[in-house]
Amino acid sequence: MEANKNNSQDTQYKKSYAREQYDKLVDNFVKKLEDGDVGTWKKSWSKPMPKSAISQNEYSGINILSLMNDEYDSNFWITKKQVESLGGSIKEEHIDKARDIFFLKDVMKKEEVTDKNTGEIEEVDKKYTVLKSYKVFNSEVVEGINFNFEEKTKTPNQKIEEIEKFVKDLKVNMNVGEPAYSPRDDVVFMSNIQNFSSSENFYSTLFHELSHFTGHKSRINRQEKLWKKYDSETAYALEELVAELGSCFLSSKFEIDTRDTKNAEYLDSWVKAIKEKPYILFSMASHATKSTNYLQNLAKRNDKTQNKIKTKSKTMTQKVA
Repeated sequence: MEANKNNSQDTQYKKSYAREQYDKLVDNFVKKLEDGDVGTWKKSWSKPMPKSAISQNEYSGINILSLMNDEYDSNFWITKKQVESLGGSIKEEHIDKARDIFFLKDVMKKEEVTDKNTGEIEEVDKKYTVLKSYKVFNSEVVEGINFNFEEKTKTPNQKIEEIEKFVKDLKVNMNVGEPAYSPRDDVVFMSNIQNFSSSENFYSTLFHELSHFTGHKSRINRQEKLWKKYDSETAYALEELVAELGSCFLSSKFEIDTRDTKNAEYLDSWVKAIKEKPYILFSMASHATKSTNYLQNLAKRNDKTQNKIKTKSKTMTQKVA
Protein backbone atom coordinates (compact mmCIF):
# COMPACT_ATOMS: atom_id res chain seq x y z
CA MET A 1 0.00 0.00 0.00
CA GLU A 2 2.82 2.37 0.88
CA ALA A 3 4.43 1.84 -2.52
CA ASN A 4 1.14 2.63 -4.27
CA LYS A 5 0.78 5.76 -2.19
CA ASN A 6 4.25 6.97 -3.17
CA ASN A 7 3.58 6.22 -6.83
CA SER A 8 0.37 8.23 -6.63
CA GLN A 9 2.20 11.17 -5.08
CA ASP A 10 4.91 11.00 -7.76
CA THR A 11 2.29 10.98 -10.53
CA GLN A 12 0.52 13.95 -9.01
CA TYR A 13 3.81 15.81 -8.69
CA LYS A 14 4.74 15.13 -12.31
CA LYS A 15 1.32 16.28 -13.53
CA SER A 16 1.60 19.49 -11.55
CA TYR A 17 5.17 20.03 -12.73
CA ALA A 18 4.22 19.56 -16.38
CA ARG A 19 1.42 22.10 -16.06
CA GLU A 20 3.74 24.51 -14.28
CA GLN A 21 6.31 24.29 -17.10
CA TYR A 22 3.60 24.60 -19.73
CA ASP A 23 2.25 27.73 -18.04
CA LYS A 24 5.76 29.21 -18.11
CA LEU A 25 5.96 28.56 -21.84
CA VAL A 26 2.56 30.18 -22.39
CA ASP A 27 3.48 33.18 -20.21
CA ASN A 28 6.67 33.68 -22.21
CA PHE A 29 4.76 33.43 -25.48
CA VAL A 30 2.15 35.94 -24.29
CA LYS A 31 4.83 38.32 -22.99
CA LYS A 32 6.44 38.46 -26.42
CA LEU A 33 3.04 39.11 -28.00
CA GLU A 34 2.38 41.88 -25.49
CA ASP A 35 5.60 43.53 -26.62
CA GLY A 36 3.49 44.45 -29.63
CA ASP A 37 5.58 42.87 -32.35
CA VAL A 38 5.10 39.40 -33.82
CA GLY A 39 8.72 39.60 -34.94
CA THR A 40 9.87 39.23 -31.33
CA TRP A 41 8.52 35.68 -31.13
CA LYS A 42 9.42 34.79 -34.71
CA LYS A 43 13.07 35.69 -34.23
CA SER A 44 14.19 32.06 -34.23
CA TRP A 45 12.22 30.78 -37.22
CA SER A 46 15.08 31.17 -39.71
CA LYS A 47 16.60 28.03 -38.16
CA PRO A 48 15.70 24.46 -39.16
CA MET A 49 12.91 22.62 -37.35
CA PRO A 50 13.93 21.15 -33.97
CA LYS A 51 14.64 17.41 -34.16
CA SER A 52 15.46 14.47 -31.92
CA ALA A 53 19.21 13.82 -31.92
CA ILE A 54 18.49 10.07 -31.75
CA SER A 55 15.70 9.47 -34.28
CA GLN A 56 16.22 12.78 -36.17
CA ASN A 57 12.42 13.08 -36.35
CA GLU A 58 10.98 16.58 -36.18
CA TYR A 59 9.12 17.71 -33.08
CA SER A 60 5.57 18.99 -33.58
CA GLY A 61 2.91 21.28 -32.16
CA ILE A 62 3.64 23.06 -28.89
CA ASN A 63 7.08 21.44 -28.69
CA ILE A 64 8.26 23.43 -31.71
CA LEU A 65 7.50 26.59 -29.73
CA SER A 66 9.27 25.15 -26.70
CA LEU A 67 12.47 24.27 -28.57
CA MET A 68 12.85 27.09 -31.09
CA ASN A 69 15.61 29.37 -29.81
CA ASP A 70 18.35 31.88 -30.53
CA GLU A 71 20.69 30.44 -27.93
CA TYR A 72 22.08 27.51 -29.97
CA ASP A 73 23.05 26.94 -33.59
CA SER A 74 22.08 23.26 -33.38
CA ASN A 75 18.45 22.23 -33.85
CA PHE A 76 18.98 18.74 -32.33
CA TRP A 77 17.80 17.80 -28.83
CA ILE A 78 18.38 14.80 -26.56
CA THR A 79 17.38 13.57 -23.09
CA LYS A 80 19.91 13.20 -20.28
CA LYS A 81 19.20 9.46 -20.13
CA GLN A 82 19.96 9.11 -23.85
CA VAL A 83 23.19 11.07 -23.42
CA GLU A 84 24.33 8.81 -20.58
CA SER A 85 23.41 5.64 -22.51
CA LEU A 86 25.73 6.81 -25.31
CA GLY A 87 28.58 7.44 -22.87
CA GLY A 88 28.32 11.24 -22.89
CA SER A 89 27.48 13.89 -20.33
CA ILE A 90 25.81 17.31 -20.09
CA LYS A 91 28.20 20.22 -19.59
CA GLU A 92 27.88 21.20 -15.96
CA GLU A 93 27.29 24.89 -16.65
CA HIS A 94 24.32 23.98 -18.90
CA ILE A 95 22.59 21.44 -16.65
CA ASP A 96 19.87 23.97 -15.77
CA LYS A 97 19.17 24.92 -19.40
CA ALA A 98 16.99 21.98 -20.38
CA ARG A 99 13.80 22.55 -22.36
CA ASP A 100 10.47 20.81 -21.84
CA ILE A 101 8.76 18.35 -24.19
CA PHE A 102 5.00 18.14 -23.58
CA PHE A 103 2.63 15.30 -24.41
CA LEU A 104 -0.86 14.13 -23.45
CA LYS A 105 -1.32 10.76 -21.80
CA ASP A 106 -4.44 8.80 -20.87
CA VAL A 107 -4.46 7.54 -17.27
CA MET A 108 -7.00 5.38 -15.47
CA LYS A 109 -8.17 6.28 -11.96
CA LYS A 110 -10.45 4.46 -9.56
CA GLU A 111 -13.56 6.44 -8.65
CA GLU A 112 -16.47 5.68 -6.38
CA VAL A 113 -19.89 5.97 -8.05
CA THR A 114 -23.38 5.30 -6.76
CA ASP A 115 -25.57 2.89 -8.69
CA LYS A 116 -28.81 4.75 -9.52
CA ASN A 117 -30.94 1.62 -9.25
CA THR A 118 -29.54 -0.05 -6.11
CA GLY A 119 -27.92 2.89 -4.31
CA GLU A 120 -24.79 0.81 -3.82
CA ILE A 121 -21.37 2.43 -4.07
CA GLU A 122 -18.88 0.74 -6.33
CA GLU A 123 -15.43 1.48 -7.71
CA VAL A 124 -15.07 2.05 -11.45
CA ASP A 125 -12.14 2.87 -13.73
CA LYS A 126 -12.37 6.32 -15.26
CA LYS A 127 -10.06 7.59 -18.02
CA TYR A 128 -8.46 11.05 -17.78
CA THR A 129 -6.16 12.81 -20.22
CA VAL A 130 -3.31 14.56 -18.41
CA LEU A 131 -0.43 16.76 -19.48
CA LYS A 132 3.02 15.22 -19.04
CA SER A 133 6.52 16.49 -19.78
CA TYR A 134 10.18 15.50 -19.88
CA LYS A 135 13.45 17.40 -20.32
CA VAL A 136 15.73 17.60 -23.34
CA PHE A 137 19.10 19.29 -23.88
CA ASN A 138 20.54 20.88 -26.98
CA SER A 139 23.27 18.77 -28.59
CA GLU A 140 25.72 21.69 -28.24
CA VAL A 141 25.81 21.26 -24.45
CA VAL A 142 26.69 17.54 -24.69
CA GLU A 143 30.23 16.26 -24.20
CA GLY A 144 31.73 12.91 -25.22
CA ILE A 145 29.42 12.15 -28.18
CA ASN A 146 30.12 12.71 -31.86
CA PHE A 147 26.63 13.04 -33.36
CA ASN A 148 27.69 13.42 -37.02
CA PHE A 149 24.54 15.25 -38.04
CA GLU A 150 23.95 15.67 -41.74
CA GLU A 151 24.14 19.37 -42.50
CA LYS A 152 21.94 20.80 -45.25
CA THR A 153 23.69 23.56 -47.18
CA LYS A 154 21.55 25.63 -49.51
CA THR A 155 21.93 28.86 -51.37
CA PRO A 156 19.04 31.35 -51.36
CA ASN A 157 18.32 30.49 -55.03
CA GLN A 158 18.02 26.80 -54.24
CA LYS A 159 15.68 27.52 -51.36
CA ILE A 160 13.39 29.54 -53.61
CA GLU A 161 13.35 26.85 -56.32
CA GLU A 162 12.47 24.23 -53.72
CA ILE A 163 9.55 26.31 -52.46
CA GLU A 164 8.32 27.06 -55.98
CA LYS A 165 8.21 23.33 -56.72
CA PHE A 166 6.44 22.68 -53.41
CA VAL A 167 3.74 25.27 -54.19
CA LYS A 168 3.37 24.02 -57.77
CA ASP A 169 2.85 20.46 -56.52
CA LEU A 170 0.03 21.63 -54.24
CA LYS A 171 -2.06 22.56 -57.31
CA VAL A 172 -3.84 25.31 -55.37
CA ASN A 173 -6.21 27.60 -57.28
CA MET A 174 -4.34 30.94 -57.12
CA ASN A 175 -5.18 34.40 -58.45
CA VAL A 176 -3.35 37.73 -58.39
CA GLY A 177 -4.54 40.14 -55.70
CA GLU A 178 -4.00 41.32 -52.15
CA PRO A 179 -2.80 38.36 -50.03
CA ALA A 180 -5.89 36.51 -48.80
CA TYR A 181 -7.71 33.20 -48.87
CA SER A 182 -11.37 32.98 -49.89
CA PRO A 183 -13.11 29.93 -48.33
CA ARG A 184 -16.21 30.56 -50.46
CA ASP A 185 -14.29 30.35 -53.75
CA ASP A 186 -11.46 28.19 -52.35
CA VAL A 187 -8.90 30.54 -53.90
CA VAL A 188 -5.58 31.89 -52.61
CA PHE A 189 -4.81 35.47 -53.69
CA MET A 190 -1.19 36.67 -53.76
CA SER A 191 0.46 39.88 -54.97
CA ASN A 192 3.51 39.78 -57.21
CA ILE A 193 6.78 39.04 -55.38
CA GLN A 194 8.11 42.48 -56.40
CA ASN A 195 5.46 44.08 -54.15
CA PHE A 196 7.10 42.61 -51.03
CA SER A 197 10.08 43.93 -49.11
CA SER A 198 11.90 40.62 -49.57
CA SER A 199 11.44 37.12 -50.98
CA GLU A 200 11.30 35.84 -47.38
CA ASN A 201 8.38 38.15 -46.68
CA PHE A 202 6.64 36.96 -49.84
CA TYR A 203 7.01 33.26 -49.04
CA SER A 204 6.08 33.58 -45.37
CA THR A 205 2.92 35.45 -46.45
CA LEU A 206 2.17 32.75 -49.02
CA PHE A 207 2.63 30.06 -46.34
CA HIS A 208 0.15 31.96 -44.15
CA GLU A 209 -2.52 31.89 -46.86
CA LEU A 210 -1.79 28.25 -47.71
CA SER A 211 -2.33 27.40 -44.04
CA HIS A 212 -5.81 28.97 -44.29
CA PHE A 213 -6.35 26.84 -47.43
CA THR A 214 -5.97 23.63 -45.37
CA GLY A 215 -8.83 24.59 -43.05
CA HIS A 216 -11.47 24.39 -45.80
CA LYS A 217 -14.41 22.00 -45.21
CA SER A 218 -13.18 19.77 -48.05
CA ARG A 219 -9.83 19.29 -46.28
CA ILE A 220 -9.15 19.48 -42.53
CA ASN A 221 -12.42 21.38 -41.91
CA ARG A 222 -10.73 23.36 -39.13
CA GLN A 223 -12.43 26.68 -39.76
CA GLU A 224 -15.95 25.30 -39.34
CA LYS A 225 -14.93 23.59 -36.10
CA LEU A 226 -13.51 26.83 -34.67
CA TRP A 227 -16.67 28.73 -35.59
CA LYS A 228 -18.79 26.15 -33.76
CA LYS A 229 -16.61 26.17 -30.63
CA TYR A 230 -15.93 29.92 -30.20
CA ASP A 231 -17.70 33.20 -30.85
CA SER A 232 -17.05 34.62 -34.32
CA GLU A 233 -14.45 37.21 -33.21
CA THR A 234 -12.40 34.67 -31.24
CA ALA A 235 -12.72 31.99 -33.94
CA TYR A 236 -11.49 34.43 -36.59
CA ALA A 237 -8.51 35.46 -34.45
CA LEU A 238 -7.59 31.85 -33.62
CA GLU A 239 -7.75 30.85 -37.28
CA GLU A 240 -5.26 33.66 -37.93
CA LEU A 241 -3.04 32.34 -35.12
CA VAL A 242 -3.07 28.86 -36.68
CA ALA A 243 -2.17 30.37 -40.07
CA GLU A 244 0.63 32.44 -38.52
CA LEU A 245 2.06 29.44 -36.67
CA GLY A 246 1.66 27.35 -39.82
CA SER A 247 3.61 29.99 -41.75
CA CYS A 248 6.35 29.88 -39.13
CA PHE A 249 6.53 26.07 -39.20
CA LEU A 250 6.73 25.96 -43.01
CA SER A 251 9.25 28.82 -43.08
CA SER A 252 11.42 26.88 -40.65
CA LYS A 253 11.20 23.72 -42.78
CA PHE A 254 12.37 25.69 -45.82
CA GLU A 255 14.80 27.80 -43.75
CA ILE A 256 13.14 31.09 -44.60
CA ASP A 257 13.96 33.94 -42.22
CA THR A 258 10.69 35.46 -40.91
CA ARG A 259 12.04 37.64 -38.12
CA ASP A 260 11.21 40.85 -39.98
CA THR A 261 7.66 39.89 -40.91
CA LYS A 262 4.97 41.47 -38.77
CA ASN A 263 1.23 41.00 -38.32
CA ALA A 264 0.04 42.95 -35.29
CA GLU A 265 -3.65 43.07 -36.27
CA TYR A 266 -4.67 40.10 -34.12
CA LEU A 267 -2.22 40.40 -31.21
CA ASP A 268 -4.76 41.65 -28.66
CA SER A 269 -7.22 38.88 -29.57
CA TRP A 270 -4.53 36.22 -29.29
CA VAL A 271 -3.35 37.49 -25.91
CA LYS A 272 -6.91 37.68 -24.57
CA ALA A 273 -7.84 34.17 -25.74
CA ILE A 274 -4.62 32.53 -24.49
CA LYS A 275 -4.79 34.26 -21.11
CA GLU A 276 -8.37 33.12 -20.61
CA LYS A 277 -7.66 29.54 -21.74
CA PRO A 278 -3.91 28.68 -21.75
CA TYR A 279 -4.54 25.31 -23.44
CA ILE A 280 -5.64 27.20 -26.56
CA LEU A 281 -1.97 27.64 -27.49
CA PHE A 282 -1.42 23.86 -27.23
CA SER A 283 -4.47 23.26 -29.43
CA MET A 284 -3.65 25.92 -32.04
CA ALA A 285 -0.03 24.73 -32.31
CA SER A 286 -1.38 21.20 -32.92
CA HIS A 287 -3.71 22.56 -35.61
CA ALA A 288 -0.73 24.33 -37.23
CA THR A 289 1.27 21.09 -37.32
CA LYS A 290 -1.70 19.27 -38.89
CA SER A 291 -1.93 22.05 -41.48
CA THR A 292 1.79 21.83 -42.28
CA ASN A 293 1.68 18.04 -42.55
CA TYR A 294 -1.39 18.22 -44.79
CA LEU A 295 0.38 20.54 -47.24
CA GLN A 296 3.54 18.42 -47.29
CA ASN A 297 1.59 15.21 -47.86
CA LEU A 298 -0.54 16.84 -50.57
CA ALA A 299 2.56 18.06 -52.43
CA LYS A 300 4.18 14.59 -52.22
CA ARG A 301 1.01 12.86 -53.38
CA ASN A 302 0.53 15.18 -56.35
CA ASP A 303 4.22 14.93 -57.26
CA LYS A 304 4.04 11.11 -57.30
CA THR A 305 0.87 11.21 -59.42
CA GLN A 306 2.50 13.58 -61.90
CA ASN A 307 5.59 11.38 -62.16
CA LYS A 308 3.40 8.34 -62.86
CA ILE A 309 1.58 10.23 -65.61
CA LYS A 310 4.91 11.28 -67.16
CA THR A 311 6.25 7.73 -66.98
CA LYS A 312 3.08 6.30 -68.55
CA SER A 313 3.12 8.94 -71.30
CA LYS A 314 6.78 8.21 -72.04
CA THR A 315 6.11 4.47 -72.19
CA MET A 316 3.15 4.99 -74.58
CA THR A 317 5.29 7.24 -76.81
CA GLN A 318 8.03 4.60 -76.99
CA LYS A 319 5.48 1.91 -77.93
CA VAL A 320 4.04 4.09 -80.71
CA ALA A 321 7.55 4.83 -81.98
